[in-house]
Amino acid sequence: MLLHFALMSGQEVAVEALPEDIVDDVLNRAQDALNVVLVSMISSSGALLNLTRSLEDEGVQDGDRLIVVVDKSDPPRQWHSNSFILAALKKDGQLVVWGGEAAGASCCAVPEDLNSVEFVCANSGAIAAVTDGRVITWGEANLGGDSAAVRHQLVDVCSVCSSAYAFAALKHDGSVVCWGDSNAGGDSTAVQEQLHSVRQISAATWAFAAIKGDGSVVTWGNDRKGGDSSSVQDQLMNVKSICASSWAFAALRADGRAITWGVANKGGDSRSVQEHLHNVLQLRATSWAFAALKSDGTVLSWGDPESGGDCRKVQHRLTSVCQLCACAEAFAALTRLGQVVTWGHVLCQRSSSDGSLNDVQRMSASSRAFAALKKDGTVVTWGDRHKSESLTV
Repeated sequence: MLLHFALMSGQEVAVEALPEDIVDDVLNRAQDALNVVLVSMISSSGALLNLTRSLEDEGVQDGDRLIVVVDKSDPPRQWHSNSFILAALKKDGQLVVWGGEAAGASCCAVPEDLNSVEFVCANSGAIAAVTDGRVITWGEANLGGDSAAVRHQLVDVCSVCSSAYAFAALKHDGSVVCWGDSNAGGDSTAVQEQLHSVRQISAATWAFAAIKGDGSVVTWGNDRKGGDSSSVQDQLMNVKSICASSWAFAALRADGRAITWGVANKGGDSRSVQEHLHNVLQLRATSWAFAALKSDGTVLSWGDPESGGDCRKVQHRLTSVCQLCACAEAFAALTRLGQVVTWGHVLCQRSSSDGSLNDVQRMSASSRAFAALKKDGTVVTWGDRHKSESLTV
């Protein structure tokens, strides 16, 4: 039988199947063809199909047009900052900042003339806010709180990205302006001529990586900790996204290949899984490791085992995964059947034997804790109880 799978966007593919095929297995084939993470399938009559039953049992017939639902995961989180700075942007453009002693009083004192804030970004000791295309900074001067040296260039800015100790501003014309600690990417002089037509910037603790319009990548900052990508530069083509751990980067190409660089045992070396690192749909990172969700619904990980770099003990359970979530020291995977699988630091793991992590719809993470929203509206949390206060699902 030939089935037609359609996204709400209008994109559609045809997949061959047998009446006795399990719905979830066929959904994996559609996911591979559409190159997006799929969560569920809706029949031509509008019914949600049971993923554990066969197509025949669910009444699916040859030629049916089925609607598939795409996962809308949150973007990857950055765990390299140890500042405890929190900033809330209100609807009226006003900014409220707070944090512990580590943030420093200079960060919490928002400039009185700061209004109509469009975007805000914080690192380990400073804050940058975009208002009307201009960038206003405050906090520790050497960490980017003082942007006087580049203030005349900080106009027509669309976004700002931070390493732990520096900032990089992306302008509407595709150029990039950097300031802060030069050892952490605050000085892009060596690659400035290449920083044009940039469409996205990612940051690790000590380095930045920029994707250009043609899919090539430019890196700068600490050479050993991600700022030097020369060893894989010839592979960095047609890149569509970049994910960062603290000391390494992983680039996802349009062909589904993932390319890594940076500190080898912190995720920069993916040779242990490279032969299987294809057909990747999504990348996530803890502080020292990466995980990749593949189009067949399986997951690979590499990097520091204590931070989630080794998922072999739970590999048999990592099937039909539809969401990958990461805190600073562990990963959590959600399957289409609503089950959660965790690995990494023992403090951030949770056993599923008591049934509390079944029937889950969504997950979220703080730096060392997870939260799972269940179908009945209840929430289950686990990890460091002191790090669960900022969790949202």
